[in-house]
Amino acid sequence: MLARTSNAAKFAKRLIAMRLVTLIFLLFPILIFAQNKDYDKLEMLYDQGHYKKVLRSTKKLLRKEVHQKAILPHYYQSLAQLQLYRDDKWRRKNPDALEKATTIFQEVKKRDANGTIFKAHTFEIQSLKRDYGAFLEELEEDKKTNAKLIEDVKKAYKILFLNVDDIKDNNDNITAPPAITNISDLRKEIVKFAYKYRGTGYRSGGNDPSGFDCSGFVNYVFNANKIELPRTSRDQQKQSRPLKAVDTKPGDLVFFANGASVNHVGIVVENKNGAITMIHSSTSQGIVVTEIDTSNYWKNRVHSYGTFIQD
Repeated sequence: MLARTSNAAKFAKRLIAMRLVTLIFLLFPILIFAQNKDYDKLEMLYDQGHYKKVLRSTKKLLRKEVHQKAILPHYYQSLAQLQLYRDDKWRRKNPDALEKATTIFQEVKKRDANGTIFKAHTFEIQSLKRDYGAFLEELEEDKKTNAKLIEDVKKAYKILFLNVDDIKDNNDNITAPPAITNISDLRKEIVKFAYKYRGTGYRSGGNDPSGFDCSGFVNYVFNANKIELPRTSRDQQKQSRPLKAVDTKPGDLVFFANGASVNHVGIVVENKNGAITMIHSSTSQGIVVTEIDTSNYWKNRVHSYGTFIQD
């Protein structure tokens, strides 16, 4: 009798275990899908520039153990903080965010032993590298910037982007400016003069042929054509006469931002029915010509257009 009871109990336990395994097997795709859906949402929000939402979402996800073991929530938590740190107001409220985000980024990289996550998100990391290059340029342009902040960002930049390749834009291979006849001689001269410096290297704070930053290059080209411009890209945008994209001509300026403030500027060299090409000083490549609409990086960061030319 006892033997029968014991066997029945064992059978019941075995049956329960089998049902649990079956239930887990059935629910596993649902759990994986739910996680993928959460992580896809993080990627979408990040790509759209909703960094505060990304940060809030990652904090919410990481309260659950199942997400704590995953890499992507930590990865996007790091990237969101790094992007937000470039904003003055947010940085003042979160002074330790750069150090924390850099530490998380390094931990994620260690956990991603095979490089699967980083390979799948190469463009995001390359874009962040370029954003931080522009951030450093912006900090160094502003004479009021605390020297320690600049050093901290430089230190983080070296750690974060070690062995990270630069984005390769679609650059125009011709060595002379496009042949456009229906513009003023001044505009032709500005573009022609700018093209002389193709290939000149990038130099932080540079505004002469030994090396240019973005606003230093624009400032140098216009000063050579007897037009005085402010030194920084932000001030150049503020003091220029606003234009619509369709109305821009060679010699006008195009401004970029990744966040609230302008942090990059280029000189328009061609406008083909709204498809605009510029010459500018890239932190990674120096003075290059870039077709904005074919660059996944620049086309999503256009802020506005402006001009200092009266014609």
